[in-house]
Amino acid sequence: MAEKRLKDVAEAMGVSVVTVSNALSGKKGVSPATADAILDKAVELGVDLSRYKNRQEKTYTIGMFVSSRYISLGDSFYWTMYEKTAYAASRKHCFSMLEISREESAEAPLPVMLSHQQIDGLMIIGRLQEDYMKKIIRCSQVPVVLLDVYRRSYGCSAVMSNNYYGMYRSTAYLIDHGHREIGFVGTGVTSDNVIERFMGFRKCLLDHGIPYHPEYVVRDRDIDERIILELPDKLPTAFACSSDYAAQFLEMELKKKGLKIPDDISVSSYDNFLYQRAESIPYTTYNVDMNQMGRSAVKLLIRKMEGKDTETGAKYIDSSIIERGSVRTLPATGEDRNV
Repeated sequence: MAEKRLKDVAEAMGVSVVTVSNALSGKKGVSPATADAILDKAVELGVDLSRYKNRQEKTYTIGMFVSSRYISLGDSFYWTMYEKTAYAASRKHCFSMLEISREESAEAPLPVMLSHQQIDGLMIIGRLQEDYMKKIIRCSQVPVVLLDVYRRSYGCSAVMSNNYYGMYRSTAYLIDHGHREIGFVGTGVTSDNVIERFMGFRKCLLDHGIPYHPEYVVRDRDIDERIILELPDKLPTAFACSSDYAAQFLEMELKKKGLKIPDDISVSSYDNFLYQRAESIPYTTYNVDMNQMGRSAVKLLIRKMEGKDTETGAKYIDSSIIERGSVRTLPATGEDRNV
């Protein structure tokens, strides 16, 4: 069975069985990038890696730090991202520990796992208060990788969903289905990710010769993350939402007006992460590939802990549109609506 699985990996990667065996065993002659790709494919195909556990000479402890604002057990985008990243770390024979911030300011203490020197590398998942983020990065004595947050001024590496391109595609999906009056739901002041998604939305409209209407841009929350979504008096035929979370609150407001998705308003979204709300319909959305993001962040941090990567910058992970039932196709000539 093991040889059969190695053959499956070899066929999928277009290499020999010997190359697969050497890569999993950590032998010379296989580039690090190829070896990592082969390991990922082996995991995907269910190869028993226990016989290759000596492939890595050292086991690392990775600390994962996330704001309490964004995480709650069983119902959180970042909790799910943490789980998938922790799983990716375990596949690389690394231990992981999670710490949740309770206080974020320049005067706040460093994460306990940093101050107690319990970890070999740190991964920060999501955005922290700006001064606190910079303090942690500046004071850290171990390599730091950011996950789903990035600013060049931080001076460290990050793994990101491709916000700009993903929102471009989500908006283009609406255009491809005949929509020419398209709004946007999201508040850029709360997230750099949302700013990038808004710019992708704007560029998509520009490229397709579709007018941008500022009155169709709807803020979904304020800087303190309180929901403030209010619909404009005149509605477009469709909204591109910055997240599935925002789409759910849009749907609630539309229902108050007696409007349904997609019969009255079409919706495309971003994340492919539906919260536990049974009354929400499944949205057509751009998938955030958390599995690939987690694997990429772990591999990047390991290379930094091994001293093999000193570069900084962001790596963007592409994905695809998940088609569901939230977008209605309009006639080619458009459709007049009076709402």
